[in-house]
Amino acid sequence: MDVQIQKWKKEYGDIHTIWFGDQAIVTLHDIPTILETFVKDGETYAGRPRQKWDDIIREGNNGVVVSEGPKWRENRRFALHVFRNLGLGRNIMQERVLVEVTSFITDIKDEILNGKQKISIQDTIDISVGSIINNLTFGYRYGKDKKDEFQHVKQFATTLVSQFSNPIYRLMDRDPEYYKKFPICNSYYKYFSAEVQKMKDFFYNLIDEHRKAINLESNEDPTDFVEAYLRQQHKLKMEGGVKENENNFDDAQLYATVLDLWVAGQETTSNTLAWLCAYLIQYPEVQQNLHKELDEVIGNDRIITLDDKSDLNYVNAVIAETQRYCNLGPTNLFHR
Repeated sequence: MDVQIQKWKKEYGDIHTIWFGDQAIVTLHDIPTILETFVKDGETYAGRPRQKWDDIIREGNNGVVVSEGPKWRENRRFALHVFRNLGLGRNIMQERVLVEVTSFITDIKDEILNGKQKISIQDTIDISVGSIINNLTFGYRYGKDKKDEFQHVKQFATTLVSQFSNPIYRLMDRDPEYYKKFPICNSYYKYFSAEVQKMKDFFYNLIDEHRKAINLESNEDPTDFVEAYLRQQHKLKMEGGVKENENNFDDAQLYATVLDLWVAGQETTSNTLAWLCAYLIQYPEVQQNLHKELDEVIGNDRIITLDDKSDLNYVNAVIAETQRYCNLGPTNLFHR
C-alpha cells in the first residue's frame, strides 16, 4: 500500500483523497502542511472519526488512541501522570529497560552456546519489548514461566494490526452488523469477533486478578498503571465523584487503554528494531561503523546508558534513519 500511495502522490499531488470503502480520507504528504495541520493547529484536528470496528474492539469511545472528547482528555492526562510517576523519562525507566537488555543478551549468548546455527532475533526482541510494556501496565515481566502468556498477548496485537489493512475489514468498517449479512463478510465477522472476544476475556481476567491482589486503599505509590487506575476508580467511588452515565474511569476504559498500550507499543517498537537488524545485515559497513563508535566510546566493560547518547553521534544517526525509512504503517491514524 505504501508503494501505491507514493504513486498517487506523484500523480495527484501532496494533498489528495483516498477512499477506504465508502469513507473519503484526505491525505497530506508534504512536511509544511503536516506541521501546520497537526502541530500548529493540532487541537482543531485532535478528533477521531468513529469506526464501528473500533467500537466493537474497545467497547465504545474508550482507550487513548482512537477515542476523543472529555473522556479521552481526562484519561490521557491521567495516563501521562501515572507513567511519569513510574519513571518515564527518568533513570528508573532506564533501569527497567536495562533489565530486559541484559536478559536479551543473555538469551542470545545461551542459544549460541547451545549450538544453535540459526537464531530468531525477532522472537527475543518481541519478548523484551513485551516485558517492558507489561511491567509498566501489570507490574511483572515475562520470565521463562510467563512466555506462553506473552505469546497470547503478542498474537492478539499482531492480529489486530494485520487486520487494519485487510480489504474485508475496511469494507465492513462503516457498519459490520449490516455487512455480516453477506456470506464472505459473515465468515470474516465470526472469525474477527471471536478473536476480539478472546482478547477481551484475557485482559479482563488479568484486570480482575490484579484487583483482587492489591490494596485499593493503600497510601503507597502504585507499582504499575493498572494498580494506579484501579485505585483511582476506588477513590472516585468512595468520594461520590462518579455520576451515572458519566464514569470516565470504568473497566471498559481500563481494558481499552491497556490494549492501546500493547498494540501501539509492542508492534511499533519491535518492528522498528527488526527493521534496524535487517538494514544492518544489508549494510555491513554501517554495522562496522557502529561497532567502531561503540568500542571507542563505551568499550567492552559496561553497558550503554542514556548518559552516553550525546557522545554516540553515529548510533543516533542510524536509529533516526531507521525510523525514517522503515515501513511501520503506510498511513497515520485518521483524524477529523
